Amino acid sequence: MTYNLTSNDWKKLYKWSGNFAKEIRQKLPSDIELTDDEIKSYVFESYLNLAKIYKEGDLAFTSYCYKWAKPYTLRKI
Repeated sequence: MTYNLTSNDWKKLYKWSGNFAKEIRQKLPSDIELTDDEIKSYVFESYLNLAKIYKEGDLAFTSYCYKWAKPYTLRKI
C-alpha cells in the first residue's frame, strides 16, 4: 500500500518524533540510557511498523501515527 504523504506530513512526523522522544524519556527507567536521537530512531521505526498495519478509515495515516507511535515505541524499548 502506498501513502501519499506531503512534505507537511513528513514535517509533522519529524516534529512529533522529537516531542515523543522527550515524553518517552520521562517514562523510561533511569537505567535505560538512550539519547534523544536514539529514541527518535525508535519512533521512526514505529512509524514504519504502523504503516504495515494501518487500515484506511476514520484516521489519516499521520493521525494514526500521532495516536499510536508513542505507546508502540514505549513497548518496543
